[in-house]
Amino acid sequence: MRKTEGRLVFEFRTALQVEQFEVEAQPLKCADFVITESDATWMIEVTEAVKAPDDERRKALAELLGQMTSGKLMKDMLMKLYGTHAHLALAGVMPTKKVFFCVVIGVPPLADDAAQRNRMRDEMKRVTDRIGPSFFGTANRPIIKVESVDTWNSTNSGVRIA
Repeated sequence: MRKTEGRLVFEFRTALQVEQFEVEAQPLKCADFVITESDATWMIEVTEAVKAPDDERRKALAELLGQMTSGKLMKDMLMKLYGTHAHLALAGVMPTKKVFFCVVIGVPPLADDAAQRNRMRDEMKRVTDRIGPSFFGTANRPIIKVESVDTWNSTNSGVRIA
């Protein structure tokens, strides 16, 4: 299945279903995509600086990188994880036993900071390990991933910039 978010085009080749709950989940914040595969559920949030017009890209990129460094982006992503979890629970939708929450950060390769992405992932994991959410008991927390477009493409379905 092909879906777009901003200027990124995702190819979800193994998806059984791809949902976009952002509108119907209001006022909760939700992940951009909830993907159901045969053995996993993915909640994917896309944050990108490349969707800004050319003359504003540098400013948008600097703002996004500043949000990563300050922890603001991580807090926003946690709100989207919890909002998606709450929306699914309210809608009576039960994900598979293996749940991923993945943040895909659309930055140019030269601006990608793997160490900063890893710090964000580790902090989100620390929070979710302590307080959840949990779908099937306290031992089953979502697996947190924070990827760039390049790292996502190396391990998952293809993403390209339209």
